[in-house]
Amino acid sequence: METGQFRRLTRSPAGLWAGDQRPEVSPDGRTIAFTRASTRSNSEIYLLPLTPGLEAAGEPRRLTYEESTASEPAWTPDGKSVVFSVGAGGSSSTPGLRIIPASASGEKAERLEVGEGGESPTISSTGRLAWARWTRDENIWRLPLAGGAPERLVCSTRRDNDPHFSPDGKRITFASDRTGSHQIWIANADGSDARPLTATKGTMAGGGRWSPDGRSIVFVCNEPGQMELYLTTPEGRSPRRLTDDKAHDSAPSFSRDGRWIYFASNRDGDFQVWKIPADGGAPPVRVTRNGGYSALESSDGRTLYYGRRGEEAAWSLWSVPVGGGEETLLLPRIATWGDFDVGADGIYFIDTPRAGARILLHPFGGSAETLLGTLEKRTSFGVTVAPDERTLLYTQYDQESTELMLVDRFR
Repeated sequence: METGQFRRLTRSPAGLWAGDQRPEVSPDGRTIAFTRASTRSNSEIYLLPLTPGLEAAGEPRRLTYEESTASEPAWTPDGKSVVFSVGAGGSSSTPGLRIIPASASGEKAERLEVGEGGESPTISSTGRLAWARWTRDENIWRLPLAGGAPERLVCSTRRDNDPHFSPDGKRITFASDRTGSHQIWIANADGSDARPLTATKGTMAGGGRWSPDGRSIVFVCNEPGQMELYLTTPEGRSPRRLTDDKAHDSAPSFSRDGRWIYFASNRDGDFQVWKIPADGGAPPVRVTRNGGYSALESSDGRTLYYGRRGEEAAWSLWSVPVGGGEETLLLPRIATWGDFDVGADGIYFIDTPRAGARILLHPFGGSAETLLGTLEKRTSFGVTVAPDERTLLYTQYDQESTELMLVDRFR
């Protein structure tokens, strides 16, 4: 503080999702606990020893082995243990707090009896534990595009999001954590007969996009410790792994001819769109040059539309010819990379993640955009339009609240 000079303390490995975050100094000032996020769904707590001069006194040591989203460390007053959250930041509808000795090596942390729904823990010098408790209820809604009010289609008290229509429009896939972990589910197009399609050992599975012939479903899962691509069937055949890389692979979709699977990956450092043969018989091929995510082909298979993350975490929509060429900005802002779909005559999208968002149709050919609906509540994640383009599904937070909790003695 006297000199105002900065010292770099950590250098996270290349290709990580978000690198090193949320540092917390131990009570004696000799160790920093921090979060190292390797992928969106996998982060762990690390400890870095410090010299008396507050320089790194060695390499960081991994403390937790949760194979999940361990984050937000807080030291106990005696400096002997670290409290942290698992499932924070919306990665689970049921986050919680855990505690682990700072001397631990390889074992799992102990779940705190208090801290249900807990995020962002902090501990006073007298041992009082405070945390934020979130309540989130995400559900899938159906909007008739010929007119009429939206209606709730798939709902529970947990997270239900990321819907996708089958090619014949008779079924949908969606993601839900109502069984305790985030899995792919399948249901009829009216929401009936919902059942889990996957039962992976990971904490998060998503994607769930259909092949053009309706016989395969591609999804992503973090079972290996990072997000990888898998193939299954509508009958729930044992998933087949398609990718194997320490990077974060996400947002898969089939090409219109079914020969390729597009996906996003940061295996080259920053996120780009890649593609791999649907049979997994060849290495991935990079598609975009200047950043890209969540790619979908046009109906005729000639143009690729994809999201790109810009400054201040804003998302925009871009296009590039499937055979290669200039990357062109189409929409300056969309809610998230999952909140658009490609129809025969235009792009269906949500324009902002905030309450009051608009559902719009951006026609091909330069015509004015059409307002399809307005959301009273905050949008969650996922937009899909039926093959006949008479119905659109979207996801919103039907309930969302935060409370501050406090206990005097938490052991």
